[in-house]
Amino acid sequence: MKNHGFLMRNVLLIISFLFCFSVQSQVVNVKPDARLSQCYSKQYIDNLLKTNPEQISYLNYFLDNSYYTVSLKDAQKPIEGIDIATLQKNTDKLKFSEVKYDKSTFNVLLYNFSFSDIPYTYVWKSAGIAIILRPERYVKEDFNMILKTKK
Repeated sequence: MKNHGFLMRNVLLIISFLFCFSVQSQVVNVKPDARLSQCYSKQYIDNLLKTNPEQISYLNYFLDNSYYTVSLKDAQKPIEGIDIATLQKNTDKLKFSEVKYDKSTFNVLLYNFSFSDIPYTYVWKSAGIAIILRPERYVKEDFNMILKTKK
């Protein structure tokens, strides 16, 4: 019987070690999206990677999942919203000046978009799209659900 208890403790110890290693490797593998460096300093991003890597994961998720686009041309009826040209950059307060939309380079954190509990629509005429911002609480809920499924 003593051998059985010793064996069980070792098995539990190994399982605990593997679990900790698994969680640690997930944290280490967080890579900041390059667009974050347009809004935050390298020092701030490095600090988040050390102290709160989950926040980096959230920001990465937020960049691509906090909004969706609708074609102005294909819409059933005219889309109304805030003219995107009225936005300013958060970094230097310059006016929104992008001409075309590319999901891989568009940075929703770079401008003073209004995120709240209601969706906001921004009309980007030169790109031929409307950007609809999702309420931030929905983005957080979706992110948290993804985190739960990965664990």
